[in-house]
Amino acid sequence: MSRLRTGILCALLAATRTAYSAGDWQPTAAQSAALAAGDVVFEGESAKGRSGRARAAIMIDASPAQIWRIMTDCAAAPEFVPRLTRCTVIEHVPEKGFDIIQHEVRYAWFLPRVRYTFRADYVLNQRIDFRRIGGDLRNMQGTWLLRTDEHRPARTLVRYQVELDTGFWLPHSLIERSLRRDLPDTLRALRKRAGSVARPAEGPGQ
Repeated sequence: MSRLRTGILCALLAATRTAYSAGDWQPTAAQSAALAAGDVVFEGESAKGRSGRARAAIMIDASPAQIWRIMTDCAAAPEFVPRLTRCTVIEHVPEKGFDIIQHEVRYAWFLPRVRYTFRADYVLNQRIDFRRIGGDLRNMQGTWLLRTDEHRPARTLVRYQVELDTGFWLPHSLIERSLRRDLPDTLRALRKRAGSVARPAEGPGQ
């Protein structure tokens, strides 16, 4: 597995003190129809000017392995993740299937940059669980899940769930923006990037 893990994990502000269980959420029939049509499915809420929670899903025309390579490319993450300015792998522990990673995020020009460290545990091409272990945030944890579409093996359902408490006050508008705009935009950017990576690999004339 690559040293550059979880590029798009935690720059997405969203969370709460009561965790989502990664195995609980399955898109409804209406949500599944929206996903099949190319939409991003989103559910989220924020509270107290410092916390919130969110979950979202998107369907991507790429294999889990292709998407995994993009998600775990820490160096490239700031190119398309909103407000993420730096991603650094602090410790790589392949024999135990986890990495320690530090993110630096700039939420707004009038606020100082936020740095936090988290542990990311991997099930190759299937799942990433992450949780805060240090830095400026009080609490942060969540999960990425990749599942092949049973009707189209080259298509992948990507689900994301996250909870966070910054431990300090932020304008409510920033929390709302991160929940309702940045998270769906990041999933769309992931899909776009997966398409741009997959097409050249097909070769000329294919």
